[in-house]
Amino acid sequence: MRSRFLAIFAFTAAGLAAIAACAGNENDIATTPPPTPAAPTPDATTIVDAGADADAQRSQVVDASDIDAPTFTQIYTTIISVRCAPCHTTPEGIGTQVGQLDMTTQNAAYMNLVDAAAAGASCAGDGVRVVPGDAAASLMFLKVDLTDPAPCGSKMPLGGPPLAPDEVTQIQDWINAGAQNN
Repeated sequence: MRSRFLAIFAFTAAGLAAIAACAGNENDIATTPPPTPAAPTPDATTIVDAGADADAQRSQVVDASDIDAPTFTQIYTTIISVRCAPCHTTPEGIGTQVGQLDMTTQNAAYMNLVDAAAAGASCAGDGVRVVPGDAAASLMFLKVDLTDPAPCGSKMPLGGPPLAPDEVTQIQDWINAGAQNN
């Protein structure tokens, strides 16, 4: 598992007493407040172990880059090359021609999705196809999301059944984890 966690442990009174005693400052215990744990960064999630007692409670900070998200290779091979064909994965497809979104190869797909302005007849000027770290601002996600209408053009895949909820979640997780080319 790729995830790494930075642990922040709450100091107990006994732990502070031991530290102060070792430093020869036993009288400072009552007047010295415990150190404040570092605040999570804005792109981090805090997980609290609710089963632990107050003295042993610990928090873990998870950086957004550590989210166990699918790779772009997985997204391309299991979703794009299967569900977006033939419109975006052939040079003659309507998605390639009208939507101006060429996903004929994995490299072409990545280059034409991530940080790429929307193009084509229906969505030109309406945003960015994939905004790394922000699925809610990414047209790719919004066009396959099952809950809201497409912000421009049509819901995708055009003329086919919608993506399965787990496929939508995989795309969302990949984007929110930074839309890495892996």
